[in-house]
Amino acid sequence: MTSSSNELRIVLVGRTGNGKSATGNSLLSGRAAFKATQSAASVTKVCCSETNHININGMNKKLVVVDTPGFFDTDPENTNDMVKNRISKQIFEMTSPGVHVFLFVLSSRRFTPEEKQTVDFIESIFGTGVTQYGIVVFTHLDDLEEDEDYTNLDHFVRKGPSGLQELIRKCGG
Repeated sequence: MTSSSNELRIVLVGRTGNGKSATGNSLLSGRAAFKATQSAASVTKVCCSETNHININGMNKKLVVVDTPGFFDTDPENTNDMVKNRISKQIFEMTSPGVHVFLFVLSSRRFTPEEKQTVDFIESIFGTGVTQYGIVVFTHLDDLEEDEDYTNLDHFVRKGPSGLQELIRKCGG
């Protein structure tokens, strides 16, 4: 939530299984920096950061990507309270002097009450203004193409639950 001329700090947040780690790897030019696998339980247990150097409008920038543990893990040793505590303790050290962008990573497969609660957890950690620095990222778009109820992502959002529409609105879109 601060600016720095030579760094861009991005934090990936969301529910377990939505593709945060894979999204982070894509941001890092496809490098497999974060372990991204299909699993019933969360693979990311603690916050992890990786860097890459990128060129934006002719300016060299250090890209810092932080992957966070997911909420609503099936592992009873990884409760939502534990995830909140890990994120709140680790994220500020990894993103000093502050975060530029929060990527709310959502699966196009669903937007459940747990997804809404995940947004609430993130707001409880970083404050209700966190969405001002937020971008909603949808993963698993290939699954959306196979769903007869939705013709495209825009249709999915328009027909989706009010919580999804509210998050997108709060993130400025």
